[in-house]
Amino acid sequence: FEVMFRGSLKESGSEILMKNVNFEALNCIIDYFYSGTLKITLENVQELLELADLLLLENTKKYLIKYLKQTLNSQNCILYKRLGQLYCDEPWIENSEEFMARNYVKVMESEDFLSLSIEEFLDFLEHYGASIIVPSEDLILKSIESWISKDTQRQNCLPKILKFVHWNQLSKESLESFQKTFPYHTMFENYLK
Repeated sequence: FEVMFRGSLKESGSEILMKNVNFEALNCIIDYFYSGTLKITLENVQELLELADLLLLENTKKYLIKYLKQTLNSQNCILYKRLGQLYCDEPWIENSEEFMARNYVKVMESEDFLSLSIEEFLDFLEHYGASIIVPSEDLILKSIESWISKDTQRQNCLPKILKFVHWNQLSKESLESFQKTFPYHTMFENYLK
């Protein structure tokens, strides 16, 4: 970026068109160049990170990732996991998924939870299903029901997901409710007796 403006590249001294760049984030980065202070908020951190990555500002990128890791919560942990995947940061991914497992009750209420792809949900259950902390297994079944209800195509993967449910720990009411919602699955009959 610096070479482009100071060097002998053809772009030097001419206008540069940067497509798909958030104006506010670019303004923050330019202010940072002049002042040495970067104004980071939960609202702008993702755009700043994308721009720092685009402009190859590695130290800024590391600082932004550190900020994101420190602001992890039940509303953003899925987004942060995805960002960790985007930037190939395995510890960040693991930290986000462990947080999801420890705070599953709050995470399952977030919009991001309902937006999990089939692959993301299955991958999470395969790696962290045994360490999910909930006061009742009924909540696991409720979260699966909510997640599947968001997109009818997800019903096709129901048998794969239900293998992570501890059926013997469910209340009879939860089983009956789930069977009413998904009556075509005969696998429930064994658990309702």
